[in-house]
Amino acid sequence: MRTIDAPDPLAVPGDRSVSVIRAWVALYTRGLPEPFAEERRAVIEAELWDEAEAARWLDETSGLARQRWSRWVRGLPADISWRIESQSKIANLPRRSDVRISKIRLAAIGVVVLLYAVMIVGLMASPSFREWEGMPVATLGLGMSIVGLLLAIPRPQGGFIVGVLGTGLAFLAMPWLFPFFLPLPLVLGYHLVRSQEMTQSSATET
Repeated sequence: MRTIDAPDPLAVPGDRSVSVIRAWVALYTRGLPEPFAEERRAVIEAELWDEAEAARWLDETSGLARQRWSRWVRGLPADISWRIESQSKIANLPRRSDVRISKIRLAAIGVVVLLYAVMIVGLMASPSFREWEGMPVATLGLGMSIVGLLLAIPRPQGGFIVGVLGTGLAFLAMPWLFPFFLPLPLVLGYHLVRSQEMTQSSATET
């Protein structure tokens, strides 16, 4: 660590660009978690060091300040864009753990998806069902139920809505199957929505 009175090895006499650039980096990284800010500062410091070494090696230090000022001005939009993207990443981090799906629920979703896929294949393979007028509605409902279950893994509420619509269509076409298979997407979707609400509630309390 250099002392206060020691010359900055990255600057040339009369060059204030280094201090301005560092102040700017400190400004647009303020408020970010330390790992984000520290990584950005390290990148900028490395670039300043490379520029200084290259200028000394080529004996072109007289134009180093002008080069840095130009590069700083041209890089302002990229710095602001980096700040916005970093803020978005940070805002999205907690959402990744909003819903913690247990292995049992994940396995149950897989079983139901497989069951519904077999039912669709069976309906389409049966000559009698192919001529059945309720065939399009039944396959559409089962297909939407599959999509709803898969969507419920990352988006419980959206998946639950799709699952409800799919189950409703399947029920209209095959009401006799409702007590056995059709409620399964609704039950699983409901549990995922409840898990999300409980997780968000606990996160708000903390």
